Amino acid sequence: MPRNLRKSWKNNNRAWHVANTFFVLCTPLIMLAYLIRVLTPEGVGQYSYASSMITYFTVFAALGFGYYARRELVKERDNAYGRSCLFWDIFLCRLVPTLMALGINVILSLTGAYGEKSFLMLVMSSNVVAVAIDVGFIFRDSDDYGRIVLRNVAVKLVTMLLTFLLVRSESDVWKYELIHYGAVIAGNIVMWAGVPGLIVKVRISDLRPMRHLPETLRLFVPTIVLNVYTMLDKTLIGAITHSDVENGYYEMADVVIRTVLTSVIAGIALKRAAIEREIRNGHTEQLKEEIYSCASFVWLTGGAAAGLLPAVACNLGQTYFGGDYTEVWRILSVLAFLPLIIGMSSVIGANYLIPTGQDKKFTASVLTGAVLNISLNIPFIIFFGAFGAAIATIIAECTVIALQLFFVRKQLSVAEIFIRGIKNVLAGGAAFAAAFTLSRVLPVSVGYGALALLAGCAAYLFSLAALGSKYFLGGAKRLFSAVFGRKNRKRKCERTAEDIRVDEEGAVYTEHDETHIGDELAGDNAHYSDDATAEHSCEYEQS
Repeated sequence: MPRNLRKSWKNNNRAWHVANTFFVLCTPLIMLAYLIRVLTPEGVGQYSYASSMITYFTVFAALGFGYYARRELVKERDNAYGRSCLFWDIFLCRLVPTLMALGINVILSLTGAYGEKSFLMLVMSSNVVAVAIDVGFIFRDSDDYGRIVLRNVAVKLVTMLLTFLLVRSESDVWKYELIHYGAVIAGNIVMWAGVPGLIVKVRISDLRPMRHLPETLRLFVPTIVLNVYTMLDKTLIGAITHSDVENGYYEMADVVIRTVLTSVIAGIALKRAAIEREIRNGHTEQLKEEIYSCASFVWLTGGAAAGLLPAVACNLGQTYFGGDYTEVWRILSVLAFLPLIIGMSSVIGANYLIPTGQDKKFTASVLTGAVLNISLNIPFIIFFGAFGAAIATIIAECTVIALQLFFVRKQLSVAEIFIRGIKNVLAGGAAFAAAFTLSRVLPVSVGYGALALLAGCAAYLFSLAALGSKYFLGGAKRLFSAVFGRKNRKRKCERTAEDIRVDEEGAVYTEHDETHIGDELAGDNAHYSDDATAEHSCEYEQS
């Protein structure tokens, strides 16, 4: 593929990522403002508890296929038949645990094993069905992010519309569950329309789905530990306090944090393909630089969240959530550090340990965090309720990243990772000071809260610029060039359009000084018209 087209495709994927991240950040906040007032803390707590319970079944249904499919499909990237066999193998193999999980949950729900939440758990069985028909992994390998993003956007829009129309009171929790997971199932079904274009027909005799089971079981341990212990706090809050209200407080704070965390993880995911490429090519130094770059991004975004959210949490808790959610701001102040901690853990764990085959180290770190989380959650929840669960979560996540950094200390420079975050920590302190001061001085309202938040953001960005953060200034320069440099490039292309010619070998030169522009621009087709040649020249220069 010509170089300019490869770059254009890469840029399109990044654009899709940015669009998806922006949409994912906005829609939960819109939905949240409606649901917290309609469902009340009790209804939100019921949903939170049931959602944490169904997570155990969905994680079992998925086993370790998420990590495994991504890693194995990379090996078959240029082999259409091998990729097709692997696709059907993974799909068929995953049906076994999915049907088992679905059957167990349905039986427990019908027999009343969940008590008053049995009906909610029966409705949530649809989430397990969504796992069975999810084929998003084949599109991720093919870099067809556009299809995934459009599916996500459609699902969320349908969910929002039906929620506003049908969910009217606290007793409508089951309707929201059915709408939410029903839309996910519909989205997964739509994704199947694009599968035929990515795979070819295979012989049934070449399929061996069960051969993947041992490896996925090995990856299942870190997967279930990582997913379960992040949801276990909600389960323990409900089991220990017997209060849907406490779960409602924790759920609201968690939704805000997970929304911010989505943007952090999405930025890290953009680097994953480059990291896997450096691993395949054996470029150790380039791999390290990619990891350090990911760490810089986490410091940039996570540092902002850690500085701003605690400063405006009190105002946010009283205005956005309302008087019924009085404890949310205290929980949010503690959980504000999660985007930074979990983001860094994702850099070391998901982006380095797993791709480099160090699954045991990754498993050991998250397993230790899970054990510690359970051990601390029980006494902390007994004495402090949902606020105690937030403290236990922070301690457990800090332990996870500390262990991961210890495991890679001889492979990566831990000092380099922390050095890259010093300026972000200082800027985060400045952001906190600015936002917190305004939050205390100004009256409590949505408008003044937004003003304090904007002031904190401005203080954060100004501090990074004043401190000379290379990562921030480099990104700002690229953004400025992309936004304001486009017109200059377009004018330059228009001025030289008539002077460009394509030689017999497909290389592009200008008439004025015979400057070489690009060997791969014309490729095998040296029959462009003048307009077409100028257009491709502009695309190449912009890329």
